[in-house]
Amino acid sequence: MVTTIQYRQLPDELKALSDGDLAGTLSFLTVSNIKNDVVRDWLRKEGLWYHASPVTMGGTIQTALDADPLLIPQSIVDLLGQFYAAIFGGASETLSTHEKDVASQFDQGLSGLVAVGLLTNDQVSAFRAFGGGLKYGVVIESEVTTVKAGVATEDAAQANADTVQADVATQMNETINPAIATSDIVTIVAALRTAATALEV
Repeated sequence: MVTTIQYRQLPDELKALSDGDLAGTLSFLTVSNIKNDVVRDWLRKEGLWYHASPVTMGGTIQTALDADPLLIPQSIVDLLGQFYAAIFGGASETLSTHEKDVASQFDQGLSGLVAVGLLTNDQVSAFRAFGGGLKYGVVIESEVTTVKAGVATEDAAQANADTVQADVATQMNETINPAIATSDIVTIVAALRTAATALEV
């Protein structure tokens, strides 16, 4: 679930998403990035994907990739190519799974591997746990709608309060203070009445 404070802290690019798209995005962001060496060790221990030799890969994922005919959708094959580069390519020490675009790719890939039986939901949870788990948990569209409505209400109330404060300051500076400076009670009372009338909503 996303709170009002968390929503306000989101980057503008996420706030610009529809309620449904934002809920989906928040549902796969991890608390922090995931270290590649941790993922490689885990993939090997689970027998999923690993270097069987300096030039060959092994594991159930590689077996599916080598199958003829192909056992997994081409879209998942393409994502696995990106995963390989990210995890085994050595370009980075971490997977940026707390960032929208990278997290989205991993979510699609993990979901696809679950769909074809190469991963379990428990293994997906274990993978995300390396990044501290899901930052917002599973978020649904109605939760986002409610939070956004609450934020809009708060912002409107604050804008109204700011306007009233500015109007009061104007009346103090332009009407009441000059009258007080005269030390004339009639003038002061008249100024207070004028200010009160001007500040009526």
